[in-house]
Amino acid sequence: QPGEPNNYFDDERFGELEGPGRPPFLNDVIPGGTLRHFVEWSADCNNDGIVDYGQCRDGSLPDFNGNNIPDCCEQGTACVVGNYPVQWRVSDGGNGHWYLGIAESNSWIAAREKTRAVGGDLASVETAAENAFIVQAILSPYGELFASGGGWGPHIGGVQSPRSEEPLGGWTWLTGVAVDCSAGLCEMENCCGGQDRLAYARSGAGFAFNDVAATSTIDTPSYLIEWSADCNNDGLVDYGQILNGQLADSDANGVPDACEGLQVPSQYPTIQAAIDAVGPRTSRIVQVAAGTYNESFALNGKDVTVRGAPNNATILDGTGLTSSIARFTGGEPATASLENLVFRSGTSGSLLNPKGNVRFGGAILARDAFVTLLNCRFESCHADFGGAAYLYYTTLNAQGCTFTNNNSSDDGGALMCFRTNGEVSASSFIGNRCGLQSTSSGSAIKLVGGRTAYSTFTMEGCTITGAPTNNFGSAVQQYEDELGVPGVLRLVDTTVTGNTVIDGASGLRVFGGMHSCILSDNTEICNNTPVNVEGPYAIDGNATVCDCNADLNGDGRIDAIDISTLLGNWGLTLSSGDGDANHDGVVNAVDLTLVLNGWGLCN
Repeated sequence: QPGEPNNYFDDERFGELEGPGRPPFLNDVIPGGTLRHFVEWSADCNNDGIVDYGQCRDGSLPDFNGNNIPDCCEQGTACVVGNYPVQWRVSDGGNGHWYLGIAESNSWIAAREKTRAVGGDLASVETAAENAFIVQAILSPYGELFASGGGWGPHIGGVQSPRSEEPLGGWTWLTGVAVDCSAGLCEMENCCGGQDRLAYARSGAGFAFNDVAATSTIDTPSYLIEWSADCNNDGLVDYGQILNGQLADSDANGVPDACEGLQVPSQYPTIQAAIDAVGPRTSRIVQVAAGTYNESFALNGKDVTVRGAPNNATILDGTGLTSSIARFTGGEPATASLENLVFRSGTSGSLLNPKGNVRFGGAILARDAFVTLLNCRFESCHADFGGAAYLYYTTLNAQGCTFTNNNSSDDGGALMCFRTNGEVSASSFIGNRCGLQSTSSGSAIKLVGGRTAYSTFTMEGCTITGAPTNNFGSAVQQYEDELGVPGVLRLVDTTVTGNTVIDGASGLRVFGGMHSCILSDNTEICNNTPVNVEGPYAIDGNATVCDCNADLNGDGRIDAIDISTLLGNWGLTLSSGDGDANHDGVVNAVDLTLVLNGWGLCN
């Protein structure tokens, strides 16, 4: 303004914007006046070219004490944008929950365990607004951290019903809310069976929901945590209160110290009492201290993890019980699990038919449920079917488990799976037996049909050995088709060795077509007596079966009869696999070479 500043009242050492003119003009004023004021933020403590205040406000840099200075600058740590939790604030129309993307490749199951270990869960993207927030705040600006070159993004908390056959059918979030495809683009295909979990994937310029297998780590480079718990019911998400110091969390597990609970036996006398204390639509961990417990329990459809102490120190002893030790018979979600538990001497099993007398699942009975087993041991358990576990219309995911000296009167010395899919990985089966009272099969595992048509049951990184002499039936039996619902068994990097039976195949027995059982990736079936494999199977990649494969009619000799069988099936093989000496699905010159090179008596 012309004539300003003029020091009119003397000591006018400060500036103001004065109206009512438009625009307002600069004027000099004395100290001590009461005026409104403008604030400017300009600091860039991490030198990334972006003013810190904006990054504190949008959540890309943490400011949990609310002083508008990034915590990383105050603490002298590296400020890596995208590696901090962000809150969908209620004031912005959100739910108050916190979210964090973790750029680390895990299976869906392993990722979910890691989210629960810090008090959260895999994100449930229930609405279009929530999806838009996640995409805008995490996926779009930091996509290179959380998306693979193949287009996959982070695991999220979507699961499919065990009995759903349709790609878009039966999907719910971990909260129990149905997946709404109008909230985010759905591109679920269920192309390969067993893809009953969700992840984000790139779709054009955006992101969509897509289906993945629970135990696969292929192409899924990250996972997305959501914190929503409010254990003290004060209307604020606990995680934010832990971050800003309002609630203590001395063990850094994401659960306020004041809310820790479900401890057995210090707080609840039994495992069942702790499970019963869990409310509906609530995800809780029942922590069972080291010791031996003689009780049976049912999860009753609840989202509960029953977790034992490390180093096999929590033992569930089934001596004298009148049912299976643990029961999944209430439609349990994919997130219900048993971890770090030793199941010992579960020898009663349970009735599927209350009027029957056949007992199922010495340690575990599951029906119409998801079952997750992590680092569990099963020792000396018994039932008529499924010495350790009987799984009926179930999705099973077992990792790092050991099955030792379990047995059954009939089928499935360790595991009996009826119309079940899923995966058993990094697990060992030692000295299990079946057929104690009948001529039966599957000393380690028997599979009958699939959960849905051609759904896959995978055994990966497993060892199956030591089914003793006088045991009936092979260590592994695949029965492809039961009542028109065929299933597929895939053995991946799995060793079947040192099993012995009275007659027939002691390693693997297949009833079905050659593509109902697929061996791949360094699977080896050798040194089983008297025969390693009986029935058709396919080899996908690298696998070894130590039988005389060029003996196409199984008479112990490779001769003109085998040549005749080969020529009679030249070209693509039938489902029986007849003539296919190398089990690659085609009868051709390679098979002819194997027959000619092996001519004579089998070694």
